[in-house]
Amino acid sequence: MRLYIVRHAETERNRSKKSCSDSDVLDKNSALNDDGRFQAMKLGEYFKSECLMDAIYCSPALRSFKTAELIFQFMKNSDTNMYFDDRLYNLDVIKDKSKLKSDLMSLILSIHKKYGQGDVPKNILLVTHNHIIDVMHKLFVEQVNDLDTTPKYKVDNCSVSCVEVVKIDSDIKFSVKFWDMTLRTTYLLID
Repeated sequence: MRLYIVRHAETERNRSKKSCSDSDVLDKNSALNDDGRFQAMKLGEYFKSECLMDAIYCSPALRSFKTAELIFQFMKNSDTNMYFDDRLYNLDVIKDKSKLKSDLMSLILSIHKKYGQGDVPKNILLVTHNHIIDVMHKLFVEQVNDLDTTPKYKVDNCSVSCVEVVKIDSDIKFSVKFWDMTLRTTYLLID
């Protein structure tokens, strides 16, 4: 099973480069701006040409849902299902990263149980937030146990990371295929 991890597309708050404080994370109703909608559609086109998703899991925050919805448009011919999961928005990270780690592992195990069986690898898209991707980066790339001692990892809006998840006996193994790939998009301005 491959997990494609995407940070939601751009919002006005992201564009203004305001630092991401607790109140930013708490803002569930922050909408995508025009560039964010464009980013999500380009990402949908990318996935349509590279690999269709078997399932999409997204945070219940509006910016993540709209990103997932725009990507989902490009997968109309597949049997892709979309799910909301609070663990992809988990606000406990602000106070307790070990709980977030536990919640993320629980989510990954439940997804693996549903989609990780069989001979054909499944592609699963997770649309989430920087604070969740920060913890995933520490778990999968840096492979650190103490999540509070390393600097915060920042990713661009609509960046993609890919982790292969393999279950060997009772152990789950993670293999990073690529991390923090940002699709370069171009804008055509018409006078």
